[in-house]
Amino acid sequence: MKTWTLTIARNASIDKKRQILRKQDILPLDQAKEQATYDRYLEKEQFLVLIGSLSAEDQLIFLNHYFYKETPQEISTLLSIDVSQVYNHLSRGRKKLKAVLEKEGYNGEYF
Repeated sequence: MKTWTLTIARNASIDKKRQILRKQDILPLDQAKEQATYDRYLEKEQFLVLIGSLSAEDQLIFLNHYFYKETPQEISTLLSIDVSQVYNHLSRGRKKLKAVLEKEGYNGEYF
């Protein structure tokens, strides 16, 4: 009985910890990728240059979704459009960006 109770308590605490980490959008240190901050800075700069090929509305949606990590529901309320339109803009934008990257010579290796 004692072992069963300890196992239940341990699993409950692990689940609670994971729930809190997901809520705060924090990745535990042991699961974090080792990557220099300089590389991440360059990736962000390349991303910002890349989305310059999109329309102004698509740029706004891409920045909010991929850079500021907002959900499509939040973006739809911000821009006063349907959620389905946000998904359409994201889908079309990804296709445009893929075409631009392939044109520049990135064949399957994006950033």
